[in-house]
This record gives sequence, structure tokens and C-alpha cells, in this order.
Amino acid sequence: MSIYELIINTLEPLGIPVSINENTDKAAERYIVIIPLYEGFDVFADNMPSIEVSEIELAVYSKGNYLKLVKDISALLINAGFTITNRRYLEYEEDTKLHHYIIDVAMEFSY
Repeated sequence: MSIYELIINTLEPLGIPVSINENTDKAAERYIVIIPLYEGFDVFADNMPSIEVSEIELAVYSKGNYLKLVKDISALLINAGFTITNRRYLEYEEDTKLHHYIIDVAMEFSY
């Protein structure tokens, strides 16, 4: 299973749209976009990859208070075994009235 499928399955209890690279629900007041950052073989043995590391950015968009949503996302990810490498507020988008928050996530897969 890919990191994208794992993220989507992990965040399913939130009941909000999660998509890859772009928002597919234009009417949603809260949604998450998965943005690929890195996929690589970081550990080798005998010229064969041992571990694949995948990193993604979750762009979290929310009208109104985003703090509980970010806390809930973080808890689900940590409980599912993901590593959160960074979290930060990016901006308030005046044209859409959405808060934009970023959560960077990594996971190692045995190869």
C-alpha cells in the first residue's frame, strides 16, 4: 500500500475530503490535499535498497477555527505510525476565506 492510500485511510474518520495534488471538492469548507515531497531509498545493503522513505506534505484548509482539526489530524497520523516532521501555519487566504496549514509527514517502508 502506498503512503497516499495509508494517509487517506488514516484520515477517513475525519469525514472530510482528502485528495492528491488538488482539491476535488470545491464546495468543501475543510479539506486536505496530499502533496508528494520525496521518495527515495535511504538505506542500502549489498547494493540493494533496504528501506524506502516517503515524505508528503498535507495542505490542510479550513474555514473558521483550524486548531482542533490540526490536533485531530496529528493524533490520527501519530497513532498510525507516521512521523510528523514539521507543522506550520502558512496563511489566511483572503479570496477563499480559508486558513492554510501545513503538516509534513514521513514514513519508512521495508523494501
